[in-house]
Amino acid sequence: MNATRHARAGIYYWKCDRPAAFYGLHARSAKPAPAGIEQHLATALAQHFGERIEVIPSTGQGNHLTFTAQIGGRSAFIRVEDGPDGDDYIEVETHLLREVARHGVPVPGVLHADATRREMPFAWQVLEHIPHPDLNQHL
Repeated sequence: MNATRHARAGIYYWKCDRPAAFYGLHARSAKPAPAGIEQHLATALAQHFGERIEVIPSTGQGNHLTFTAQIGGRSAFIRVEDGPDGDDYIEVETHLLREVARHGVPVPGVLHADATRREMPFAWQVLEHIPHPDLNQHL
């Protein structure tokens, strides 16, 4: 058998093993999002959800830009992946969240995800907002 080994085979957690794992983490909480990202995101949200949506910068701890918004009367948490890798892992995470939820595990619902970068210069994911501190605060 002459199977080609996948580049991510055997990787425990892709975000830690990717070429730009720490892209955008330098003082992220004190810096605004790169120029134009908020407006692009507001445009993407309006196109998808059919309403004008105010995007509010948040302070996530990962390698994503994070925002909150009200969409259709629901509080949402938004992740933007704008790193140089151009990865589509938000799509994988979306699939996993939906599968886990299908089995009855309480996880935030995925309202939308798009990692194609066809219409916007970044990958983005909209999740139900959980109005509690992140898990790092519980340790």
